[in-house]
Order: sequence, then structure tokens, then C-alpha cells
Amino acid sequence: MRTVAGLLVVGVLAAAGCGGGSDEVSEPTTTSLVKNAAVITSTSAPVTATAQAPTTTTQVTTTSINLVEVPDLTGQTAAYAQGVIDTIGLVLYIEESSDVDGDPGMIVRQLPTAGSAVTPGSLVVVTVPAPPLRVPESIKLSALGAAILEEQPDLRAGEAVTTLAARLLEEPSLMGSGTGIEYNPFGLMVQFADGSSAEEMDDALVAIGGSRIGAPFGNDNLFLVETLAEPEQAAAAMSEQSGVLSAGLDHVISVSGSVNDPRFADQWGFEVAPGLSMEAAWDLATGSQSVVVAVIDSGIQLDHPDLVSNIWTNPGEVAGNGIDDDGNGYIDDVHGWDFHNDDSDPSDDHGHGTHVAGTIGADANNGIGVSGVAHDMQLMALKAFNSQGRSYNNSTLRALEYAMDNGAKISNHSYGGPYSSAAEESLIEEAADQGHVLIVAAGNAGSNNDIAGMFPASYPSGNIISVAALDQTGSLAGFSNYGSVSVDIAAPGRDILSTLPGGTYGYMSGTSMAAPHVTGLVALLRTLNPGISPDTIRETLINAARPDDRLGNLSVSGGSIDAQATLQMTSSAPTTTTTTTTVAPTTTTTAAPAETTTTTAAPAETTTTTAAPAETTTTTAVPTTTTTTAAPTTTAAAAQTDPFGTGTWRVGEDVASGTWRTTGVENCVWKRLSGFSGASSDTIEWGVYVDGNVIVEISPTDVGFSSDDDCGTWSPL
Repeated sequence: MRTVAGLLVVGVLAAAGCGGGSDEVSEPTTTSLVKNAAVITSTSAPVTATAQAPTTTTQVTTTSINLVEVPDLTGQTAAYAQGVIDTIGLVLYIEESSDVDGDPGMIVRQLPTAGSAVTPGSLVVVTVPAPPLRVPESIKLSALGAAILEEQPDLRAGEAVTTLAARLLEEPSLMGSGTGIEYNPFGLMVQFADGSSAEEMDDALVAIGGSRIGAPFGNDNLFLVETLAEPEQAAAAMSEQSGVLSAGLDHVISVSGSVNDPRFADQWGFEVAPGLSMEAAWDLATGSQSVVVAVIDSGIQLDHPDLVSNIWTNPGEVAGNGIDDDGNGYIDDVHGWDFHNDDSDPSDDHGHGTHVAGTIGADANNGIGVSGVAHDMQLMALKAFNSQGRSYNNSTLRALEYAMDNGAKISNHSYGGPYSSAAEESLIEEAADQGHVLIVAAGNAGSNNDIAGMFPASYPSGNIISVAALDQTGSLAGFSNYGSVSVDIAAPGRDILSTLPGGTYGYMSGTSMAAPHVTGLVALLRTLNPGISPDTIRETLINAARPDDRLGNLSVSGGSIDAQATLQMTSSAPTTTTTTTTVAPTTTTTAAPAETTTTTAAPAETTTTTAAPAETTTTTAVPTTTTTTAAPTTTAAAAQTDPFGTGTWRVGEDVASGTWRTTGVENCVWKRLSGFSGASSDTIEWGVYVDGNVIVEISPTDVGFSSDDDCGTWSPL
């Protein structure tokens, strides 16, 4: 895909995606990013331009077709080209690109080429060089924008937001402070009023010196806008412009914190309560290849032995021919798309997405590995996160748009952040109109989403299902967010065994692992009832939930997911419902749950991954553990639940068992201990955390807990 900025559609746009021939253009474009005295160089690869293939019309009679010869428009202005194209009955599409050189406004390339014979009404794409980026004197340049312009005064539209912003996401320290970035320093999400013309949109953008980048999102008037202005000031200025409905920051988001845990269990989430009761559910449905689930995450290992048979294949695309065969705007998108790197390879370089995909739809009865909840379906791989599990919001929105446009009616979103977005909410509402349902992780901060929302989980839309995480006892996991209004249901999320890159398997914990259990179940719902609406899906899950007093005020359902009961309800469920949205979150909430008195002892430590079996006929046994139930401590000093800091503490005397948190820490080292001999065997579990909140569950079976100077003060949740 090429870098495109400032799209201008003149006349009636007949086709948004141009298929057909291609030609290679330009040498790689090099841009640099200034940080103090250093220069960081980023290079964009040569690109391929495509245009609509000449169309033909088949007539019943033998009368010849009247074709129009495409004139030579290169070297002319866009205004001149418009006049010529209007005269001969064609449609003009003007593309501003940073990948071509020449005078701004002068046409340097056209497709179809001059002399081509096309039918009346065909699309002609002309390319002009993108203009230099400029910010009006009335608005403040961002510090980074000023540094870039000083180094590169001829930086053109499209280069900062697509190249430099991605580089900063990979290396946040380039910002200078080393603290990372919270939003795209060069991009805004802007929604224009319905009916706005291209000229009206561009007039509004003059206020911030902005350019529309690429094609619009699902909503025809929702764009990623590039600017070098200070982002918050630019968003405020855009919001005041005529015809602008909303303008907001393009926030950085992350996958929903996978908490790796050395206490392993098998696929306990599929067992009878507190699991899903999957064996009984599979008597009713195992899935269907007609059901496509989009996994918007860090990608998927496409050739994983337990996933390869269920990977979605685009029926309209021919692999490796360099052509947009189906005209959807993406070249060679055979199994999905990489929205982070903007290419056709959505392979996983993090691990999170492959793990999520396995829980949803790993193959079954193949003699290897694990099983997914819906083990006969299609997984659409949509990579939006980098190798560090981070992304800009615009990448996930484009992925959702792709899913909506390419046949997926279900999507899994195991990520989130504390910032809402009018652009995101608008696209989710559009998805609801198309019958698309989103299953979303509630978040891993151990906090109440009714008070401080996590997005997209907290949008009040009836097509969003927000999922909290359970541990093996059926209690809410200590790290899991909750909310009596904003979180719908709980599902297994601690020590979940699933697929990992390299054809391996391993355990992860988090609401990221809880959400795909529900996503797989929704795929089974749509196997039994393909027309079931998002609202009805949500109602069915809630009504069929297994009630639990421990979860009673922590979610809408007050219980955990029950696959068997859900599918039993589904066969008679209607395909429409009058309920359209959830109630908006309130400011009243209940406290996080207290630790239950029945707790299993920590299993013996094992490795986190297992190698894939050499032969598919050999069944690999998953790690097993022996657990014993320890009686809770009956004596408790008043100081047990008081905050504590550095030192080694005796559980039951100095500190109470339960869930503890410390905030804003750096390089915190903690240990859960089975004794005080000082031997390494005394350590049950330990961790090192950098920059952020640390949440630890201390078990009643632990003898002690150790915390170093960097951990600060621990407080009970």
C-alpha cells in the first residue's frame, strides 16, 4: 500500500478500490526524525500503484461498443484534467502522494495510461505530489513537529503520520523523556458532517494545516488527519470548524495485559463450573465454516498446526500476484491484513493474538495440542499491534472496518485503554447496524469500569459484550476489571492454555484470555442461529449465565458464562430485539470482592511453553498439576490488611492473604514464599515490573511475602 494524503474526489466516485494493472514507481522515500542532536532515519519501500482495469459491457446485439480514449493528463494541473474528463464523460480521482516527486498540483502519473480505451463513466486516477506540511501561524507547532520541520523543511503530507508516528510507537524514547507516548503526535481522528464535500473538508483543515490521510473509515466522513500542530490544540481548533462533528486524539492502546503466571492448569476453562461446560455444549454445536471471526490483535501464526485449518482465506483474492483482485482496496489480502505495518502479512510477532485465536478456534480431534471453543470456523487475522503489544487507535478502527466489509460478523478485541473516542464509537454504531458484534476485554487494572471506563469495553452499545476474568475457583481474578453496569459477564481468564507462535503452547492470564472464550461461544450461537442479532446475543449470554453470589454485583449478569445453557436457549431465540443499548455507566459502585475463604494451593512450577509434537498422530499431554485445598487461616491481626512496604512479611500475621496492589512503580521485585530458609526453592512466584501498577494475589497457603525498595507501598484491593 502506498502512502496517500489529501484525497480529493471530483465527480461521482464510481469505485473506491481500483483493481487492475500496476506499475512500480519512485525510489524509496527517506525521512528523518530529530531528537536533540540525533537524526533517526526511516525509509519507506517502493510502492505499487493500482488503477481500475478498463471495464467492458456485454451487449445482446452485435452492435459495437462506444469506447472513450483516455487523454494524456501528465504534466497538467488537476483543474485542467477535471475539465477534460468532464467533457468526455469519465470520472476523475485525484490522489496526493508523498511517493512521487514534482511540483505540487501537477499530474505526474495516471491510470489507465494515455490512449487506453475505456467505457463511459470509467474511473481515471491521477497522482499529484503531496504538498509540504505547513501549520498556520495562528496555531502552535508541537515540539516534535518544530524539530522535524527544522531538520526537514520539505516534509510532505503523508510522511509524518505514516512513517514517523509508527517509528515513535516502536521506540517511545525518541520523544526525549523516555516515558513513552499516549497519543499519535501527528494524527487526529476527525468526523465531518454528512454531505460534506471534499472541498468543504479541506477548507476546514486549513485551520490546522492538516491533510486527510488515506481513504475514510466505515463512515464516509471519518478520517485520520495529519498535522504538525500541538495535538490537543489542533483537536480543539478542528472542533470549532464548520461541518466538523468531532475531532479527537488518536490514542495509543495496548493489548489487555497478559499476566504470565507459572501456576499452570490444563484447559480448565472448558470444564464444568467454573468452566464453560464445553463437552455438553459441543453436543449442540461445534461451529461452521460459514462463520468468520475477526481477531483484531497482534496477528496470528497462520501456519500453526492447531490453527492452519481454520484460518480465513479471502475467496476473491489471488495470492502473490500483486493485484487487488476483489477491489476492496487491499492487495494480496489472502488471510487478512497488517494494519500496523500496512502490508498483507498479518503474522504474529508478539504472541498475544495467536493465544487469543487458539481459545476461539483451535482445531479439535486432530491428535495435537488444544481445542478452541468453536473448533470448526474461520479466523480472520487482522494485525493492529506491534511486537510490543502497542498500537494507535486508528489501526484498530481500520481493522474493524475491514472485518465489517469482508464478511466477519464477529470480532474479538482483547485490548483497551482509558480514553474514549467519538470516532471509535461512531464506527461501533455503524457495526451494530450491520449486525456485527464485538466481544471486548474488560481490562486488567482490578478497577471498576462503572467509575473509570475502559474502552472499547465501556461504550454503551448493545453490540458490545464486555468480559471480566475468572480464576480456577470461580472467583473474579484479582487483576480483572468489573462493573455492575458496564461489564456484562465473566469467563475463565487465569492460567489459560492456548496456542503460541512457533507451533507451541503456553499459559497466559488476563481479561484478554477471558474474552475469546465468549467470542468462540458467540460463533457457536451464530452456527445455530445465523440471523441472531447482536442485542439478542448479549441478552442470551446474560440470561444463561451461571449465577454466583461472589459475582453478584460485579457484572450485569452477576455470574459466569455457561456454554451449554446458552446454546440451549439459542435455538429458540428471536433474530431481532427492541433493546439497542446498555444503560450508561453510573458513578455508584461496589467495592472489589474480598478474597474467598476456599483457595487452592499453588501448583508446582513448570515451563510456560511446550513444543509442538513432531507428528500430528502423536498426542501431546498438557502439563498436569496436583492441587490441594488448604484451610484458611483462622487468626488475623488487625494489621493484616494495613498497607505495607519494603521487607519480608509473614502471611497471616503481618499481611493478610488476598489481592494487593502498588502503583507507579519502577523495577519492583516481589516474591511469594513457602518458607524463610533463603533457598531458591522457597520462592513460589516472583516478578519484576517496570513502570506501572503491580497486582499480586497472596494465597492463604503462602508462608511469606517479600518486597524490595522499588515496590513502594502495597495496599489491599
